[in-house]
Amino acid sequence: MKEKISDANITGPTEVLIAGNSSANLSCQATAGTIVSREWLKDDQTLSPSNRITLSGDKSSVSIDPVEGTDNGQYQCILINPVSTGIASYNLTVNCE
Repeated sequence: MKEKISDANITGPTEVLIAGNSSANLSCQATAGTIVSREWLKDDQTLSPSNRITLSGDKSSVSIDPVEGTDNGQYQCILINPVSTGIASYNLTVNCE
């Protein structure tokens, strides 16, 4: 019997982020359940890697370096296994100087 995903959460930066100056790392985990795959969304759109946005190999984390004003928004991580899906959200705020 497969275990359901529970307590999915995203951890992110606790310090103030300054556009063009700071970097951000978001990490997506769950306390229980085997994760088969992960998907990242930003404002309900699939998050695509770029020259500033890097997804780790297993998609457990996203690195944004440097952050820009356009990175403001809600990030979601969808954790998937055969018996359940977990969704975690994180609001990222970037301050423009």
